Amino acid sequence: MSTATPTPTPTPNPTPTLAANTEQNAAAAPASAPAQSPSTTPELSAKAARSQQVRDHVERIRNSERTVWSVVIIVAMLAAFGPVCTDIYLPAVPAITREFHADAATIQLSLTTCFLGLALGQLLIGPLADAYGRKRPLYICLLVFAISSVCCAMTTDVVTLIAARFIQGLSGAGGVVLARTVACDIYTGKRLTQFTALLMTINSLAPILGPILGSGIVMVFDWPALFWFLALWGVLLIFLAFKMFPETLPEDERSSTMGATIGNMLSELTNLRFLFMSLALGTMMGGFVGYLASSPFIFQSIFGLNSME
Repeated sequence: MSTATPTPTPTPNPTPTLAANTEQNAAAAPASAPAQSPSTTPELSAKAARSQQVRDHVERIRNSERTVWSVVIIVAMLAAFGPVCTDIYLPAVPAITREFHADAATIQLSLTTCFLGLALGQLLIGPLADAYGRKRPLYICLLVFAISSVCCAMTTDVVTLIAARFIQGLSGAGGVVLARTVACDIYTGKRLTQFTALLMTINSLAPILGPILGSGIVMVFDWPALFWFLALWGVLLIFLAFKMFPETLPEDERSSTMGATIGNMLSELTNLRFLFMSLALGTMMGGFVGYLASSPFIFQSIFGLNSME
């Protein structure tokens, strides 16, 4: 009796390892472009769109054949911050001295600190405007100016007045810096010269009208009314800046860090031509400030003239 030989069962192929599958999938998959972050692409496109809107707006102002008076008026009012902060205040200096029972030199410090704030503020606000644009620093400066003016009006001692005047000058420097910066952003060459000449013509009225306006206010009201007027001036400029002041620095052209801008400014300290010109201008302004600080006491206390005269 014969026995049937069992047929050998075929051995199944071994299961491919995970590494082998990975290699096969990698070889079969077509090469793809690098993945992009889904969150940054819309952000970058929105930033580019906003920057292009700013360029288009600036280009429309630059190519306009007629003078854009809304820009001229707001820029002229901003450039007048220096004379407004100092000249309108002068007729009230003797009255403030009598009310606080202080000496003339102490009250004159309120004028000195205001000029110091105007000088130091330009060194600070310039880099801020390059890093964050023109409008946001301007809003902050105008708000601080209005608040410091209210503090000056409500002060009851000389020390607070001097400190508030310093902050007033520091914030007022924003108008001085940004007025010229916006003019340079919009215009170049001959158009810049024409715009600057027009701006200076309007702005030259501020040193003339400032003391007259201040004298008129002091003749009718007490000296705190001067600072209430300056506070209203700041609030009015906030409204006008929101409606009429253009943003002229696109986001993609702004400085990435304030340190780079400050470094460029400090490099000018090695420029002898710049230093000599600054020294000449500073010497001239020093004599002018000395006259402003002493003239109210000379004309009112020595010659007996009133604030309007």
